[in-house]
Amino acid sequence: MYKVGDAIVYSSKGIFTISDVKKVFFSGKREEYYILTPVFDNNSSVYVPTKNENLTSKMKPVLTKDKVMEVIIEAENKEANWIDDNDERNEEFSEVLTSGDRTRIMLMCKVLHNRKKELVSKGKHLRIADEQAYKNAKSLITNEFAYVLGILPDDVPEYISKVIEVS
Repeated sequence: MYKVGDAIVYSSKGIFTISDVKKVFFSGKREEYYILTPVFDNNSSVYVPTKNENLTSKMKPVLTKDKVMEVIIEAENKEANWIDDNDERNEEFSEVLTSGDRTRIMLMCKVLHNRKKELVSKGKHLRIADEQAYKNAKSLITNEFAYVLGILPDDVPEYISKVIEVS
């Protein structure tokens, strides 16, 4: 069970801190909820019932600094292949984003980054669905890495580049 103050990643929604655990009256009944506050946007909260295994299974602890390094190096050393079929690619990207597997999310960023560079060199651009998937994946990685490393989200791409250079 998580406790107040813990930092977690919630599904594909981003990084949160548990600001409270309390009983709340929703939908005609009183239940205990985790109250999640986004780390980089304190204007909203997410309520997750503590006894709902389907929803609590989407809560993952943030990575350690060592694990961040491992994810960067592992993703850099793996092949990232483009999926030509739009529907198959959309399904894969959706599954990757909700999986919580940071290495797979990094690989997704890698393949979309490479595809975007290739298309831009031809005067073209990513499909809207691919651009949105790329934005979501980058946001997840950037925000978690920034939190864990104690740096600004804007500094994460440079940090990743330096780790790749050294490895």
